[in-house]
Amino acid sequence: MFPTFGMTTGHLTKASHFVPILFFTVIAIFLTISILVVNDGNLIFSLDDAYIHLSLASQIAQGHYGINASEPSAPASSIIWPFLLTPVTLLPIAEYIILVINILCMLGSLYLFSRILSAVLSSDKQTANPLFVGIGTVVLGLACNLLGLVFMGMEHSLQLLATIWLVYEMIEYGRTSQVRWFLLIVLIAGPLIRYENLALSIPAICILAINRQFRAAIGALVPLLIIVGGFSLYLNWQGLGWMPASIMIKSATVAEGGKVASLLRNLADNLNLVQGRILAIGLVMLVFSLALPGRSRGDRTVTVWALSAGLLHMLVGRFGWYNRYEIYAWATVLLILIYVYRTTIYNLCNQAKGYILLALTLLALGVTALPYLGHLSTIRVATNNIYHQQYQMRRFAIDFYNAPVAVNDLGLVSLGNDHHVLDLWGLASEKARENRRSSDNTDWIDELTACYDVKLAMIYDEWFPQRPDHWQALGQLHLGRRKITPANSSVTFYALDSTTYARVLPLLEEFAATLPDRAEFTFEQQ
Repeated sequence: MFPTFGMTTGHLTKASHFVPILFFTVIAIFLTISILVVNDGNLIFSLDDAYIHLSLASQIAQGHYGINASEPSAPASSIIWPFLLTPVTLLPIAEYIILVINILCMLGSLYLFSRILSAVLSSDKQTANPLFVGIGTVVLGLACNLLGLVFMGMEHSLQLLATIWLVYEMIEYGRTSQVRWFLLIVLIAGPLIRYENLALSIPAICILAINRQFRAAIGALVPLLIIVGGFSLYLNWQGLGWMPASIMIKSATVAEGGKVASLLRNLADNLNLVQGRILAIGLVMLVFSLALPGRSRGDRTVTVWALSAGLLHMLVGRFGWYNRYEIYAWATVLLILIYVYRTTIYNLCNQAKGYILLALTLLALGVTALPYLGHLSTIRVATNNIYHQQYQMRRFAIDFYNAPVAVNDLGLVSLGNDHHVLDLWGLASEKARENRRSSDNTDWIDELTACYDVKLAMIYDEWFPQRPDHWQALGQLHLGRRKITPANSSVTFYALDSTTYARVLPLLEEFAATLPDRAEFTFEQQ
């Protein structure tokens, strides 16, 4: 159980948190059924990245950290998530267990939403209106993309739960100046779930130190340094650098060492995005709240914390990639805004026209969350994209070709594949990552494919405009529906020599006849 929130003497009615939980559970069940139907009975996640973690976890179960048994690699942006999945990979229902874990995390987030709203909408003499709390919890759940995160099959649902719990504990700390063990736990756990949560934990630890809570600050910082620093030392010892390849590839600011020019460029890029501008507006509102009279020291403490976290994300973090990267920062800023403006919100809700004003507030919140609301309508198609593309690539690689392959989308093709899967993009190959960035020719591709005896490649042409001249195109695998999550709608299959071309062509003809409805393989005209 979560700790009792102490900002109010009021209590939640069962309906104020049970109804939102029931609402989201029903939608989750409906989406699960629709995913099974559209994907021929297969539970498929909306991102291929989920299967990178599963593939890594299966290797960890065998005592190796990497995707291929022959080389170490660090393709995951989470330290702890692949280890949590390790026992799951031993079971034939791994995907269903991950789905259940994510749904439970979603329900935990909803519970904390309702607790925070109950405190905001209550006073010493009057408990919160259950209708307001229930509606607000549903809107917050939609605004923070809870359902979308569940069906990605990754650690983001757990990350968001840890984030909301940290917000909860920081509010309690600001209110009482007392440090509870729960605060230290989530300060340490968040960055282990995803590195981005360092943007929450480091400012919070600094605030504890500034307020002379030295034991608490050291109690959180030392374990964090030992675990995160120890993991970085391990990666560097393995020749993988100091950070996972996924972070080095996807974050230019980290790859460039946090140079000022890189930070400012990242800030400008984020401000060009709708979600980035929305988060920036939230930060401005937090700054404005600091100037309002009558703010307590605790309110200022949590405001400065949320401001620091949001600004760090704007400078170093990213937005998008199917609405997952920024959710932790958005949820933090949104919840702290609700808390620091709680008096205004409470007064509005208790005026004669409170229902109208609340409706307008919820409408405004819904408008800011439109990208996440639109996300819900695409989940089923997104999973079908993965089924038509990466799942079919995996079928061909394992069931038909049964030999080493080269790819640029790693997840499903590597899962349960006994042969080497060469990742030309570099998540699972440090040599590929370094050469792709520094080389101006294709010699490195020939060297790596020869090293691992790779004779077949399945890649996005747009990602590799320069390819070895001797590669022979066999054809393209096309999505059957509009593209949502894959980077491209078509994957080109290449034979790396004439012998492989002659061997693979009849296999592809057999494979093409087994494709699901709408998916299509078109053969290259020779």
